[in-house]
Amino acid sequence: MFSRLIALYKMERIPPETFLLTSASYLELLRIDKFLRVIINFDARLIDTYRYQVVLKSRFQEELIQEMSRVSSSKRYAQAAFELAFDVPLLEHAAPLAGVLVLGAVGLAGAGTLFGAVAVRTRFRELVLPLLLLPLLVPVLISAVRATAGLLETGALPAAPLRLLLVADAVFWIASYVLFEFVLDE
Repeated sequence: MFSRLIALYKMERIPPETFLLTSASYLELLRIDKFLRVIINFDARLIDTYRYQVVLKSRFQEELIQEMSRVSSSKRYAQAAFELAFDVPLLEHAAPLAGVLVLGAVGLAGAGTLFGAVAVRTRFRELVLPLLLLPLLVPVLISAVRATAGLLETGALPAAPLRLLLVADAVFWIASYVLFEFVLDE
């Protein structure tokens, strides 16, 4: 208590007469001490809240990176199987096809991370996640399929499905980044 008083005296917030302990100054001293404790407790809670939010954001980024790596590795195997099964020369369009695959993986990972966090707290999470995720992934899936089909038919990427894919990815990533901490809090 006295260290706080000395700090306030050095900041010229209290007069030196405060150190004379009379009954009136002692009551003033107790009032100031209570006021300082409230401020210090509020600051401590604010710092703890900020640290918790930083931890949640880093957890979101870790889970998003893990999801991206899982989706990308499974797409590599599916691409090789597709090329072998249907005898489609995918290596001729490797760079644009890789771009479409990456954009599709980004959309899947963005929405999947957010709704995976929502579904993990439910009783039937294996059933809830596909029911929540599939309707939201329709724009990503349709635009990725149309972009891939257009690429394989004409050799050039069609603009409309690519724009839809970019917009859907941006919406999912922004929504996931903003809403992730609220989903984990509740």
